[in-house]
Amino acid sequence: MRRLPPAPSVLWLVGVLVALALGAGGLRLCVAPIDVSGGTTLGSTVAGAKANDALVYQAHASLGRLLGSLGCTSEAVGLQWLKAAAHARTDEQVVQAAVGLAAARARAAQPTAFDAQLCRYVARGFANAFQARAVATAGLRCAP
Repeated sequence: MRRLPPAPSVLWLVGVLVALALGAGGLRLCVAPIDVSGGTTLGSTVAGAKANDALVYQAHASLGRLLGSLGCTSEAVGLQWLKAAAHARTDEQVVQAAVGLAAARARAAQPTAFDAQLCRYVARGFANAFQARAVATAGLRCAP
């Protein structure tokens, strides 16, 4: 099966996420997990785009791949895959998110510290069953 390149709107959303992260602390995006959901007021365009799971899944998955290819910290990469999993809507997307999470966890110097850092984002419970399945498949140990 041939993969199509991401739609321009996905690339735009990834660009917005990177711009938000750069504005929030330079290269912090590559060093530490950045989560703008809940604590940051988003413009109506970004807020509207966040309602589109297909678009947001691709944005977080693309950002996870980008950060991984740049050698960013495993936690920064893992958070993007965790967020992608929250927007997964197909088995294929759950598997991709789980593979991304597992790869980030495998790169972590201390997998239990990796789990603890990422699991705090789901401390009140998983966004949905897709995210819970991706986390379990990746081997993270979170107790929501």
